[in-house]
This record gives sequence, C-alpha cells and structure tokens, in this order.
Amino acid sequence: MPKSKNKKYTVYTFLALLAAEAIWGMNISFIKLGLRTVPLPFFLSITLIGAAVLISPFAKRYWQPMRKRDYALLTIGSLISITLGNVVLLMGLRYVLAFGASIIGLFKPLILLLLSVQFLKEHFGWRTFWGILIAFAGAAVIILQPWQSGSSNQSLGILLIILAALCDVIGTVILKPVVSRSNSYQVTTMHLLIGTAPIAVYTMFHSASINFKDFGRAGWIAISLNIIAIAFANVLFYFGLKYRKAQNTGIFQYINPVAALITAWLILNEVPNERLVIGSVLIVSGIYFAERDAIRKLKLIKIKFP
Repeated sequence: MPKSKNKKYTVYTFLALLAAEAIWGMNISFIKLGLRTVPLPFFLSITLIGAAVLISPFAKRYWQPMRKRDYALLTIGSLISITLGNVVLLMGLRYVLAFGASIIGLFKPLILLLLSVQFLKEHFGWRTFWGILIAFAGAAVIILQPWQSGSSNQSLGILLIILAALCDVIGTVILKPVVSRSNSYQVTTMHLLIGTAPIAVYTMFHSASINFKDFGRAGWIAISLNIIAIAFANVLFYFGLKYRKAQNTGIFQYINPVAALITAWLILNEVPNERLVIGSVLIVSGIYFAERDAIRKLKLIKIKFP
C-alpha cells in the first residue's frame, strides 16, 4: 500500500474509532432509559436486529466471499461478545450509574493489549501500555469502592460489567483476523445477527407476556436511538479494526466515559461524585500519555482539512 494511502487510512481510522467510542458512551444512557420500561431480552433483540437490518443494504452491496474458518470465528466471537456480553452488561446497568459503568469497562484496553500480543502476535507497545496503566488506575479508584458502600446490588452490577468487558475483548481478538479479510459492513451485519439469534429465540417464547403499551414514548425513543447508535458505532469500529492493530483500538475507549458523563447528566440527571472525578483525571492523563502522537497528527489533520 502506498505511503500516502497509509496516512489516509490512519486519519480515517482515528476519526472512526473516536466517533465509535463516543457513540457507545452516549448509548449507555439510552440503554438505561429504555430498560426502565422495556424488558431486557426484547430490548436487546429489537435493537441489535434493527441495527443489522439498517446496515444490511450496504453489506449486500460490498459483500466479499469468506472462508469457512472465518464463518466459524465470526460465529464464536459473536456469541461471546453479543449473546453473553450484552446480556450481562444490560443486567449490570440496572445496578450502577451509566458513567460508572463506562469507567469500569476501561480496563478492557489493557486486556486487549495483552491478548493481542499473545494471540495475534502483535508488537508490544510500551507507550500504549503505560498510558493504559495510568487510565486503569483511574478505573480502579471506582471499581474498588462502590458508589454506595454496603450495597450488594451495586457490587453485583460491577462484577457483571467486568464480565461483559471480558467478553467484548475476547470477541475483538477472535474477530480481528476475520475483519482484516472482509468488509466492515458485512462483518457488522453478520456479527449482530448471529449474536442476537439466541436472545431473539428466547424473546419469542416469552413475547406473550410483553405489553407494548407499557413501553411508553420514552421506551420507543430509546429503542430507536439504540438502533441508530449500534449501527453507526459498530460499522465505524470494525472499519478501524480492519486497518489498525487490535491493541491500538483499545485506547480510544477512553473517550467513552466523557460521552457517557455528558449524556447521563443531561438525560438521566446522574451527577458524578468525587471518586468518579478523581478517576476521570487519571484517565485523561493516561490518554494524553498514550496518544501524544495521535494528538499531534490530529492537529495536522485540522491544518490540512480546515
């Protein structure tokens, strides 16, 4: 690939991953809003399938042949990251603040870095490693001390979100070889459909007990916003993952709590306490340390594209 094209994809993937994590951070508040009135299995099924349907025309247009091994990896990765990961995430969000859930998930880049080196044979990035450790310290400030001490429900919520984060990291490592050989629209559509299938089957057997009138206007708005957010965020993320090392995608997750904080404050009236603020300061420090080069490149991008 020509050097100029490499620079172009560096710019595009940087912006794509930045936008993907911002959308995912905002979506945490939309999820919590929807779960107030919409049953978890139905909410998860309708939003993920809706996002897949929204992307499917682009997947069909840019479809590429895939190996049998890629189909197998895609199935395993989807079942781990979506079927298991999203179920425990949504269960955990019932017990913790939206911004707190976003912060807790920030240990994922460290695990992703280690797994990428071990299983994908990527070169170990020391600057990324130390930046992640600094940000991880901020997450630990919150993980080690629940917002309301003595609350067993919040402790359970934290453990569930940690499990969801592990599922997400493992899924990313499994899907990296697949997306590198395929189209991001194609991988995203199949990923969402395969991962949602078991949840959708469960929802169908329990649909008789669902009263759609109970969803209310807020519930349907939350479903619509989730469909749009999931579609855009997943396509942007897999586009970035296609052209970057897996370990280099994790650092962008540090934009997640910023977006989550803003939307949770505006939509859910969740005001962060002192521990969340301390953790956020450490996280910002980690971002700056690990992404100094990217910040300089971003300044150059602004000059090039005023």
